Amino acid sequence: IVSVEVILVDSEAEAFLLEDNLIKQLRPRYNIMLKDDKTYPYVRITNEEYPKIYSTRTVVRDGSKYFGPYTDVRNLNHVLRVVRALFRVRSCDLKLTSEAIDRGRFRVCLDYHINKCDGPCENHITKTQYNENIRAAQHILTGKTIGLEKELESRMQMLSDEMKFEEALLVR
Repeated sequence: IVSVEVILVDSEAEAFLLEDNLIKQLRPRYNIMLKDDKTYPYVRITNEEYPKIYSTRTVVRDGSKYFGPYTDVRNLNHVLRVVRALFRVRSCDLKLTSEAIDRGRFRVCLDYHINKCDGPCENHITKTQYNENIRAAQHILTGKTIGLEKELESRMQMLSDEMKFEEALLVR
């Protein structure tokens, strides 16, 4: 041995992630006991007109945005539930395009009827409003929530000034 490198991490979860990344990056020749066949989950925001947000274990280089990796799947699922509840993004597998929506090819699903989706498939929400929801979800996933909190508070105050208390409650 000529030299030894030590990398300090803050937690056991970070150590597992570092080990996983180093094994995949360096591909040690005699990695008999430490073979890594598992992958950690990521949150994926698809690169579509009306993006979806979901968890995945495979990273595909198609322009989609990925957040992670997450070491605890339970925390990941909790984050996804919160994001979907707050911003009501779609969870369906439809190939939504503006032309197909204008032609009326799609119908709203159960998520729309139970207020878990805003119904972009039937133009119940505009593309710009939907993409604003996706942008806000990205802020939460990246941890940049201070600006988002201020923006939501100002929108809530504006709605309450206009006497739209039900909408202000939803924003809150």
